[in-house]
Amino acid sequence: MRPFTLLLLIGALLLSAVPGLAQSGEERLSEIEKEIKALNVRIAAEQGERVEVQSELAAAEARMAEVRSQLVDAEDRLEEVETSIATTEQLLVDIGEQVADLKRQLTEIGLEVRDTRELVRERAVELYMEGGAGLTSLVFTTADVSEIELGLHYAEEVIADSEALINSLEVLRFQEEQHQAAVAARQAETEDLLAGLEARRGELEDYRAEVEARREEVVVELEKAQALLARVNRDIQEFEGVLSALEKESDQIAAELAASQSSGGENPGICLLY
Repeated sequence: MRPFTLLLLIGALLLSAVPGLAQSGEERLSEIEKEIKALNVRIAAEQGERVEVQSELAAAEARMAEVRSQLVDAEDRLEEVETSIATTEQLLVDIGEQVADLKRQLTEIGLEVRDTRELVRERAVELYMEGGAGLTSLVFTTADVSEIELGLHYAEEVIADSEALINSLEVLRFQEEQHQAAVAARQAETEDLLAGLEARRGELEDYRAEVEARREEVVVELEKAQALLARVNRDIQEFEGVLSALEKESDQIAAELAASQSSGGENPGICLLY
């Protein structure tokens, strides 16, 4: 109840207690009856407001339950993304170790390529020196057919070895390119995955913040509804207290009037002094 309204009602009860404002029993009963009717109307209005407030409170509680569920869902989804990020970061660590291993392999391949190039160069010089001028000199300076055949056989071996080394060099170069491509692809794929997870985490953090903001709004709604309900209940209780006091006063006056009438007295002008 509003303090001003309550004071008015209490003041109405005390009017008859002020000297010079005495009222007859019938007048006071009539006045009390009007006050009781007015209080009943007011109490009914407050009870109606209480029903509305209770409905608003129930709706706010339902919204709070929904927001809490959304908040739990957001937390769970964020936790899943955090776990995925941790897993992916560990994967990057593993890939880093693989990259280091591949780099070592590439270094070894590079050394093999260098050595192979050197061998090819040396064999080419050897082939030129012995297969060119050496073999020509051998053919024209010796009449031993076996020596000529031996020299030709040696030249063929030198050429075959050189071709094998050249082929090995090509294989090594191919392996080097394949390793480099594999490392680059793996790194790019994992970095893209991590970037996507980071973006997803940002989205979920925004969503969680949005849900948290809604939760705070609903908390304010709940507090307002609870405060309003408490006020309405307090008003109803105070109105009912005043109503109870008026009903007691009415019963007392009615009893006094009945007693006076039963004693046979004429008291239409009887005054009740409080």
